[in-house]
Amino acid sequence: MLIRKVHIENFKRWELLEAELKPLDCLVGPNNSGKTTLLQALALFDFGVHHCLSGKNGGLEIKSRSISPEDFYVIPCANPVDLWTNRKTQAASKHRIIKIQVLFENELEATVSIDLTYNRFGVSLDCSNDSPETLDALRQLRISYLPVFSTFLTQEERKTPAVIEDALARGRVNSVVCNLLLNLKKDNRQHLLLEVLRRIFPNLAEINIEFDEANDRYISFTYLEKGRPKEFDVFMAGSGFQQFVYLFGFIHLRQPTIVLFDEPDAHLDGSLQHALLSELQRLVADGRQILFATHSREMITRIDPSNILSIEDAGAKRLELAFDVYDTLDNLGSLDPTQLATIQAYRRVLVVENQSDWELLSIFCEKCLPPEAWSEMQRRLAVCYARGNPWKQDMDRLRHQLQQMIAVQGAALELFVVADRDYHPDHPSLLAGLPATHIQWHVWRRVEIKNYLLDPEGIVRVMHKPQSQMTLDEVALRAELERLMEQSKDVANDRLVKAFDERRRKLGEHWDAATLSRKAREYLQAHWANERVALADAKEMVLPGIKRWLQGQHHGQFSDRSLAEALAPEHLGPEVQEVTRSLARFAGVSLPPT
Repeated sequence: MLIRKVHIENFKRWELLEAELKPLDCLVGPNNSGKTTLLQALALFDFGVHHCLSGKNGGLEIKSRSISPEDFYVIPCANPVDLWTNRKTQAASKHRIIKIQVLFENELEATVSIDLTYNRFGVSLDCSNDSPETLDALRQLRISYLPVFSTFLTQEERKTPAVIEDALARGRVNSVVCNLLLNLKKDNRQHLLLEVLRRIFPNLAEINIEFDEANDRYISFTYLEKGRPKEFDVFMAGSGFQQFVYLFGFIHLRQPTIVLFDEPDAHLDGSLQHALLSELQRLVADGRQILFATHSREMITRIDPSNILSIEDAGAKRLELAFDVYDTLDNLGSLDPTQLATIQAYRRVLVVENQSDWELLSIFCEKCLPPEAWSEMQRRLAVCYARGNPWKQDMDRLRHQLQQMIAVQGAALELFVVADRDYHPDHPSLLAGLPATHIQWHVWRRVEIKNYLLDPEGIVRVMHKPQSQMTLDEVALRAELERLMEQSKDVANDRLVKAFDERRRKLGEHWDAATLSRKAREYLQAHWANERVALADAKEMVLPGIKRWLQGQHHGQFSDRSLAEALAPEHLGPEVQEVTRSLARFAGVSLPPT
């Protein structure tokens, strides 16, 4: 029996969640969006079903159970109330019941309910059909949850069946892997695992699991590679090999009907992730149902979008994207696939030149916004990299491509573009000529975002090490900073010549080289004295120069990121603070008045 639909009430992250499932589903969404909670809910359903079905006169009957927290091993928690949404087990003097309702493909509907009374879990099961055949089918149903892979034990003792079952029920599969493999060998199914491993690791010749009840304390698990004379212990193998043993050794021994994977691709490189997806699809072809949560670009981009389930605040939604458009954007390196669900849900995309610019901008946002506003903004806002200055590219076309990618009806997708000025000599005219339909712009008044790091107070703070015996000469530091900025004036002049030449081509003017040089020189003469921090070459000359100077003074080094983190919000200035607030409002985040 495969699951068609699940309905969840009052369980951890979800006060209410409904999700329609397919034989293969990839769960995507940001961290803490509820992907693992959905998987755990189905594991809890399986726990409830098998605890409430009991034998009677050769048949089966449904019985409610009272279970202590120690025996409620399916979901580890420090306190029983942690399983309830907002940790509230009562509302208006009534018990709040956790409900996991499952509709199967054969139209059977079964509900597991969890109550908390006197610090014990009351577990009950209701079925739309309680015929002997139906109850027997439920008893044979096996839903297995595999948490994120942990490395094997260096030595694993032979354990009793009861201890193995307890470890599996508590999600500690890695602690009994060798026991599982030994049982797999005894059941004459070791070849099933070997077939999987050979498909993925062609150099693998054999795997050997050995244990002598009379003489051995630990189970021996070794592998032999083609062309090598000796076997190696599995603990010496790479984590990728171990992970496939962990996943498929468990599956081929336990033979679950439905398998729940929490980030099965963690620790795997791109080629192994591709191989993993192929093996999961084989399991589906064999009649199993697979649900897996992932953040992996490789996994998401290789799966059909109709098999992607987006988990977000609003619930679970089938991802509906035009992946031919997405592929084009992805090939340009513009999009992180983990943000696809965010784009579909909120239709708000921030465009910056590259990851470095986003890193600095995100630090500015964290410093200037209230913590809850910054957290909410990250959840609602997708980030796209232009891989070049955005105002020199067709952002209207990019917005149209992103809009096409969202294959469902709804509000128009909006862009907020943050771009370097790049020595454009006329900031107001630059802004006036940019497309404004569903696009908001901020072009920095300084030539690049790194020019906002040219703050001597921030450099002093980032270099201050209480344990250091060296004293930083702040007067000398300021003088060196001024010297480096002045030294970069010639570079600024060359960049302005290039900027005026770009403007000439756009305006159709016929300025010769002498005219371009004169315009650049006149611009610097008019603006350098009061705007040298804005016009200096921070990226290539000033910041690298001050780092070399500090190193020469035996003060060590700092990164651009650490310098940004050392800046006080008041030193960032009103422009940076207003950009961060505008971004938050663009993302739909409410802000307190300033």
